[in-house]
Parts: sequence; structure tokens; C-alpha cells
Amino acid sequence: MIAVEPVGFDWLDPATVCVDVVAVPELKTTRNPLHLDLATTSVADQAEPVARLRSCGATPAAVGQGDVPWTCLADPEGHAFCVLAPS
Repeated sequence: MIAVEPVGFDWLDPATVCVDVVAVPELKTTRNPLHLDLATTSVADQAEPVARLRSCGATPAAVGQGDVPWTCLADPEGHAFCVLAPS
């Protein structure tokens, strides 16, 4: 099950949210300080950000997720994040 809301949660305007995926010279050596889940509004809507993130250097990530309706990716440093499809 995917939780995309606590009761009373206010969604940010999508135009105000920015996440940069950039290459750095050092490799990841520690556990991720956080895990980012990016929510989408439809299965079709999920494909576009996944393709865009992959073109910016994100790669598929196997984090033990099994067969799930979201896509796990890693940024160039190896930090995993997911692009969720609505359930």
C-alpha cells in the first residue's frame, strides 16, 4: 500500500518544488539520510518523470522492492528514490 497523504496534509504547488540530480566527484559511502518518494497522478504520468530523470543520470535501483507499482531509481551518487504511481 502506498500512503500519499496524512489527514490535513497540504500539497505544495508542483511549480514550486525543485529536485536537482547532478553528478559529483565522490561516490556514496554512507546510508541515505532520507528517501524521496515522488508521487504522480496516473500510470501514464509516471513514465514522463522517470524518462526525464533517467536522461539526467538516474539509474534503475534494486532496493528489495519486488513487484511494485512504482519505479525505484538512484541518483548519480547512488541515493535511491521512487517515482510512485497511484494505487
